[in-house]
Amino acid sequence: MTAEEFRALGIAFSRGAEGWQTALAKELDVSPRTIRRWAKEGPPEKADELIRSTFNLAPTLSLPRDEWLIADGIGSDREYIVHLQPPRFSARIASVEYDGEFSPEEEPVDISGVIYSTDTYILCEFVWFDRPPSGEGLNELLRASGAAIARDASDEKYL
Repeated sequence: MTAEEFRALGIAFSRGAEGWQTALAKELDVSPRTIRRWAKEGPPEKADELIRSTFNLAPTLSLPRDEWLIADGIGSDREYIVHLQPPRFSARIASVEYDGEFSPEEEPVDISGVIYSTDTYILCEFVWFDRPPSGEGLNELLRASGAAIARDASDEKYL
Protein backbone atom coordinates (compact mmCIF):
# COMPACT_ATOMS: atom_id res chain seq x y z
CA MET A 1 0.00 0.00 0.00
CA THR A 2 1.42 3.37 -0.97
CA ALA A 3 1.40 6.41 1.29
CA GLU A 4 -1.26 8.00 -0.93
CA GLU A 5 -3.48 4.91 -0.72
CA PHE A 6 -2.98 4.83 3.04
CA ARG A 7 -4.01 8.49 3.38
CA ALA A 8 -7.06 7.91 1.16
CA LEU A 9 -8.07 4.93 3.30
CA GLY A 10 -7.68 6.96 6.51
CA ILE A 11 -9.74 9.84 5.15
CA ALA A 12 -12.43 7.48 3.86
CA PHE A 13 -12.51 5.61 7.20
CA SER A 14 -12.96 8.78 9.25
CA ARG A 15 -15.23 10.37 6.61
CA GLY A 16 -13.19 13.55 6.47
CA ALA A 17 -9.76 15.06 6.18
CA GLU A 18 -9.74 16.29 9.78
CA GLY A 19 -8.92 13.88 12.59
CA TRP A 20 -8.38 10.86 10.37
CA GLN A 21 -4.94 10.07 11.80
CA THR A 22 -6.20 9.92 15.38
CA ALA A 23 -9.24 7.83 14.40
CA LEU A 24 -7.10 5.41 12.40
CA ALA A 25 -4.54 5.12 15.22
CA LYS A 26 -7.31 4.10 17.63
CA GLU A 27 -8.78 1.61 15.15
CA LEU A 28 -5.41 -0.03 14.43
CA ASP A 29 -4.21 0.26 18.06
CA VAL A 30 -1.00 2.10 17.13
CA SER A 31 0.32 5.53 18.10
CA PRO A 32 -0.67 8.65 16.15
CA ARG A 33 3.06 9.17 15.49
CA THR A 34 3.17 5.81 13.70
CA ILE A 35 0.18 6.81 11.58
CA ARG A 36 1.88 10.10 10.63
CA ARG A 37 5.00 8.18 9.58
CA TRP A 38 2.97 5.74 7.49
CA ALA A 39 1.08 8.66 5.93
CA LYS A 40 4.40 10.12 4.82
CA GLU A 41 6.32 6.97 3.84
CA GLY A 42 3.63 4.33 3.37
CA PRO A 43 3.05 1.50 5.82
CA PRO A 44 5.62 -1.33 6.03
CA GLU A 45 4.58 -4.74 4.68
CA LYS A 46 3.65 -6.13 8.12
CA ALA A 47 1.45 -3.10 8.83
CA ASP A 48 -0.07 -3.38 5.36
CA GLU A 49 -1.31 -6.87 6.31
CA LEU A 50 -2.80 -5.52 9.58
CA ILE A 51 -4.56 -2.71 7.73
CA ARG A 52 -5.95 -5.01 5.05
CA SER A 53 -7.23 -7.54 7.59
CA THR A 54 -8.72 -4.83 9.85
CA PHE A 55 -10.65 -3.29 6.96
CA ASN A 56 -11.22 -6.54 5.04
CA LEU A 57 -9.46 -5.19 1.95
CA ALA A 58 -8.44 -7.10 -1.14
CA PRO A 59 -4.69 -7.51 -1.80
CA THR A 60 -4.65 -4.51 -4.12
CA LEU A 61 -6.17 -1.27 -2.99
CA SER A 62 -7.54 1.30 -5.34
CA LEU A 63 -9.57 3.94 -3.51
CA PRO A 64 -11.40 5.23 -5.45
CA ARG A 65 -11.01 3.83 -8.93
CA ASP A 66 -12.49 6.79 -10.78
CA GLU A 67 -11.08 10.27 -10.61
CA TRP A 68 -14.17 12.26 -11.64
CA LEU A 69 -17.90 12.00 -11.08
CA ILE A 70 -20.46 14.23 -12.76
CA ALA A 71 -24.00 13.98 -11.43
CA ASP A 72 -27.31 15.83 -11.12
CA GLY A 73 -28.70 16.98 -7.81
CA ILE A 74 -31.82 15.14 -6.67
CA GLY A 75 -34.94 17.25 -7.02
CA SER A 76 -33.20 20.03 -8.96
CA ASP A 77 -31.71 20.79 -12.34
CA ARG A 78 -28.32 21.50 -10.75
CA GLU A 79 -25.29 19.54 -11.90
CA TYR A 80 -22.09 18.88 -9.97
CA ILE A 81 -18.59 17.61 -10.59
CA VAL A 82 -16.75 15.70 -7.87
CA HIS A 83 -13.02 15.02 -7.80
CA LEU A 84 -12.72 11.65 -6.04
CA GLN A 85 -8.95 11.58 -5.56
CA PRO A 86 -6.92 13.94 -3.37
CA PRO A 87 -7.35 16.84 -3.29
CA ARG A 88 -11.05 15.95 -3.25
CA PHE A 89 -13.74 18.54 -3.91
CA SER A 90 -17.21 19.04 -5.29
CA ALA A 91 -18.31 22.01 -7.38
CA ARG A 92 -21.46 23.10 -9.09
CA ILE A 93 -21.56 23.27 -12.87
CA ALA A 94 -23.77 26.23 -13.81
CA SER A 95 -24.54 26.83 -17.48
CA VAL A 96 -24.34 30.31 -18.91
CA GLU A 97 -26.15 31.83 -21.89
CA TYR A 98 -24.41 33.34 -24.91
CA ASP A 99 -24.58 36.79 -23.27
CA GLY A 100 -22.62 35.48 -20.26
CA GLU A 101 -25.63 35.47 -17.92
CA PHE A 102 -26.73 32.37 -16.05
CA SER A 103 -29.53 30.31 -17.50
CA PRO A 104 -32.73 31.06 -15.53
CA GLU A 105 -32.99 27.47 -14.25
CA GLU A 106 -29.54 27.84 -12.67
CA GLU A 107 -30.52 30.63 -10.27
CA PRO A 108 -29.50 31.22 -7.56
CA VAL A 109 -25.77 30.83 -8.15
CA ASP A 110 -23.08 31.64 -5.57
CA ILE A 111 -19.98 32.92 -7.37
CA SER A 112 -17.98 33.85 -4.29
CA GLY A 113 -14.74 31.96 -3.71
CA VAL A 114 -12.99 29.82 -6.30
CA ILE A 115 -14.55 29.83 -9.75
CA TYR A 116 -13.56 28.48 -13.15
CA SER A 117 -15.39 29.58 -16.25
CA THR A 118 -15.68 28.83 -19.94
CA ASP A 119 -17.99 30.21 -22.61
CA THR A 120 -20.72 27.71 -21.71
CA TYR A 121 -20.44 27.01 -17.98
CA ILE A 122 -18.94 28.13 -14.71
CA LEU A 123 -17.68 25.97 -11.86
CA CYS A 124 -18.61 27.49 -8.52
CA GLU A 125 -19.79 26.64 -5.01
CA PHE A 126 -16.65 24.59 -4.34
CA VAL A 127 -16.56 22.36 -1.27
CA TRP A 128 -13.05 21.10 -0.47
CA PHE A 129 -12.70 17.81 1.42
CA ASP A 130 -8.90 18.04 1.42
CA ARG A 131 -6.56 21.02 1.51
CA PRO A 132 -6.89 22.73 -1.88
CA PRO A 133 -3.79 23.25 -3.97
CA SER A 134 -2.59 26.77 -4.63
CA GLY A 135 -1.10 28.58 -7.58
CA GLU A 136 -0.38 26.49 -10.64
CA GLY A 137 -1.52 23.31 -8.88
CA LEU A 138 -5.01 24.80 -8.52
CA ASN A 139 -4.99 25.99 -12.13
CA GLU A 140 -4.03 22.51 -13.35
CA LEU A 141 -6.79 20.91 -11.29
CA LEU A 142 -9.39 23.35 -12.63
CA ARG A 143 -8.26 22.71 -16.22
CA ALA A 144 -8.48 18.97 -15.56
CA SER A 145 -12.03 19.42 -14.27
CA GLY A 146 -12.88 21.23 -17.50
CA ALA A 147 -11.43 18.35 -19.51
CA ALA A 148 -13.51 15.88 -17.47
CA ILE A 149 -16.66 17.85 -18.23
CA ALA A 150 -15.75 17.89 -21.93
CA ARG A 151 -15.34 14.08 -21.86
CA ASP A 152 -18.73 13.59 -20.25
CA ALA A 153 -20.54 12.12 -23.24
CA SER A 154 -23.76 11.44 -21.36
CA ASP A 155 -24.82 15.12 -21.40
CA GLU A 156 -23.92 17.36 -24.31
CA LYS A 157 -25.22 20.45 -22.45
CA TYR A 158 -21.67 21.74 -21.76
CA LEU A 159 -19.83 20.73 -24.94
